[in-house]
Amino acid sequence: MIHFVVEPHRNFGFRYFIADRGGDRDDRFHLLDPELLQRDCRFAPGSYVFTLDDLLPAEVEAYEAVWNQLGQHAPGVRLLNHPRNTMGRHALLQTLYNSGRSRVRAVRTTEPLESLRYPVFVREEVRHTGSLTPLIDSPDEVRRTLRNLALRGFRREELLVVEFCDTSDSEGVIRKYSAYIVGDRVIPRALEFGTNWTVKHDPHSYTPERIIEEREFVESNPHEAQLRDIFSLAKVQYGRIDYAMIDGALQVWEINLNPTIGRNRPETEESAEVLRIRGLRRPTGDIFYSRFLAAWDALDAPTAIGEPVCIEVDPRLWKAAHRARAAALRGARYQRAMQWATHQPTLGATWQLLKRLRPPVRSQLTDDQTEGS
Repeated sequence: MIHFVVEPHRNFGFRYFIADRGGDRDDRFHLLDPELLQRDCRFAPGSYVFTLDDLLPAEVEAYEAVWNQLGQHAPGVRLLNHPRNTMGRHALLQTLYNSGRSRVRAVRTTEPLESLRYPVFVREEVRHTGSLTPLIDSPDEVRRTLRNLALRGFRREELLVVEFCDTSDSEGVIRKYSAYIVGDRVIPRALEFGTNWTVKHDPHSYTPERIIEEREFVESNPHEAQLRDIFSLAKVQYGRIDYAMIDGALQVWEINLNPTIGRNRPETEESAEVLRIRGLRRPTGDIFYSRFLAAWDALDAPTAIGEPVCIEVDPRLWKAAHRARAAALRGARYQRAMQWATHQPTLGATWQLLKRLRPPVRSQLTDDQTEGS
């Protein structure tokens, strides 16, 4: 049995994958609500895959306690993605840069900005919200942007400033590669094309030659050894890595512990061109899914039977985790409210006044650094 420890509001990718591609294996995949880890104490043996990539420090303490107790039941239990040891976005990018395997630096917004290579963009360190900004050309412009983001409810300590790296070819086309790891198997997922630096799905960028290029990438798994090394460095046993190639070297963007494996978008919501391109790419997707399922088969086999696993975590850890998450949810609601408000024409004047009254970020950073010294 494969137990995906995943929050209910983020399990849609697993649900679509199981419904669309699980076939006769669907009863071997189990979506485990983290809340059950807090209420129940008896669990089936199998492989437990922690896909909780946005944990707060208090939550890390609680889930690490779960991990440690489950781990006492080996070989009946196999664990993937340690809640504390698995590298997050900032740690991974920083480690790769320091070792000479990345051209991209990512710093927290409380760190000096002058040494960065511009342009840059701002994104959240943990959540998968993509870039919060267009490309930014100077430290002063970053500071102005941070003031606006602060008014919208984003906390400086939760943001990263990331250097932009242009990986486009001579025609201005950008290639975004992706691959999964399942246990110890590296499985190429897709090769996406686009002309926008964020590389969202662009059907107009898929020529017949590029569709063949994607299939050759998925079939040949050309970067397997390098990717396995990076997954090992990040201590990730399940997840998807997104990267580019530049001058023959990998340029890693991130590793997502809870990627969208499958989608369930009604065809009526897709344009005819999008549907046509999806149809042409589907045989390549079939190759990926066959390998993906085979990797889960190999991972599941040794842990198929055994007695129920019992765990008991200190309730105080869960209470601390609940308080931290409740505070984070309040912040997220405020962000959504401010996002809505800033797009209302009648509130534009108020928004501009708030931006003028906000103290400069430069002085705030100085005060924070002084207090911590």
